[in-house]
Amino acid sequence: MNEVYRQAVENGDIVFHRNYCLYHYGRTTAFDAGAIRLITLDFDTISAPAAVCVFFEDGSKAEWTTKWISSYNYQFGIAVSFDGKYIFVQTWENGLFCLDARTGEKLWRTKSRRSITSIFVNESTVLCHQRERALQLLDIHTGEVLAEKRPAVDWGFTAIGHKTVVCGVRARRWEVIDAETLETKLAFTHKEFTGGHENYRINHIAMDGSEMVVRGFQNVWNRTVSPPEPLPNLEFEHRFAVDLDA
Repeated sequence: MNEVYRQAVENGDIVFHRNYCLYHYGRTTAFDAGAIRLITLDFDTISAPAAVCVFFEDGSKAEWTTKWISSYNYQFGIAVSFDGKYIFVQTWENGLFCLDARTGEKLWRTKSRRSITSIFVNESTVLCHQRERALQLLDIHTGEVLAEKRPAVDWGFTAIGHKTVVCGVRARRWEVIDAETLETKLAFTHKEFTGGHENYRINHIAMDGSEMVVRGFQNVWNRTVSPPEPLPNLEFEHRFAVDLDA
């Protein structure tokens, strides 16, 4: 582990598993595994190209400038391939970019320029979430769409484990999905843990051992008065067994 990575961790910068990167704000992205350990971004102005510095596990680094990353879209996150060859850039209005980690050269961009809010990097593919539209499985070398699952609602997926994600696929339906094949391993609905309440929000999904933990709250209103008044939110937690290796 190089010194720059250690300092980033001590400073409280976000550390991602190399497979995935979700929506976040930050000019420093650290990775806990793989050939790339840290990426830093710098901008002179809002629209200026980014000055990028990539720190590798072997102690080397690469510095380059790219117009494909700016302060407008850097918050959507960066992910890397385990071998350190590729950097993947999520954007709001230009789709997903694949850049050469050593030179910054653009290798490919998705044909669709729809916003990408979550990505999960596999060995030979990249799973991406097109906001409120679809999950797409892309060839890691070319960006070609290999498979697609529609619809995929909301603002992305939650990564659990090293090859599994949880994604809202309909307004009240969630699926546990294999990130390498798009195969659905398990499906559940909000009614299973909100008592059928319609106005709810899930704000936490994670694994606790062999159990998936889903937490959130229900928006409750006093409708005996006019106009209705909001009451304190009712929080909920639901657990159920999930076999990620099945």
